[in-house]
Amino acid sequence: MLEQFLPAIKDPGDYLTALSLFKADAPLTAEEAEKLLAVYARYLPEAEDPQYLKICLAADLLPGREREDAADFAPLELGEATLDALFAAKMVAAGKTDLTVQRAEEIVATVQNEDAAMAARVLLARLALDAMSASRDFALLRQQVTELAKFLTGCGTELLDRYTVLAGEVRIKCRR
Repeated sequence: MLEQFLPAIKDPGDYLTALSLFKADAPLTAEEAEKLLAVYARYLPEAEDPQYLKICLAADLLPGREREDAADFAPLELGEATLDALFAAKMVAAGKTDLTVQRAEEIVATVQNEDAAMAARVLLARLALDAMSASRDFALLRQQVTELAKFLTGCGTELLDRYTVLAGEVRIKCRR
């Protein structure tokens, strides 16, 4: 998400804060995460939703990180269920997971886990549904496709509209 607004940042302090996201030698500190979230709040359209801002920041942290790097996300206080959904979304977006019936069932269970943040659940559902619909095994995944479609339909157009941009960003970042 940072790439969307980085060129628009005029304040040098905000710009330098945003660049702290790109450090590779250590995880974000709580202070850095707080400053970054404040920058995201100033430049992203959905600033009134702090959970969405955290998911956007987490999406920017995903590339180059694996589930074992969960400590890098600790300052965001996302919770295990949300991290599971984010890393599953990363794997789907990167094409690094075979969409078998078993894996599709795991994805549906993650999406239905209400302990995960709604933004992460919608993100995973959207990416997984897109991948499943393009899968050569679509007929085998019909039940899981139905469950994901039901979930997304229940979210409504406002949530889907809000998180569609996020899904596109994650898709681009994780395929690189």
